[in-house]
Amino acid sequence: ASGASGCCFEFHKNPFPASNIVAYKDTRSDCAYNAVIFKTKKGFRFCADPADDWVKQ
Repeated sequence: ASGASGCCFEFHKNPFPASNIVAYKDTRSDCAYNAVIFKTKKGFRFCADPADDWVKQ
């Protein structure tokens, strides 16, 4: 998940239905890990590896 700093330290590994995603953004350039932060319809936020195929879609 993402911390208050907007950086990610753990990645969600399983594909998540795109229909449940309402927003996404890349982590800041000064974060230790490059990641995408997704926000779901229920307000849940999680991080994913941008190199994963399901994230690219």
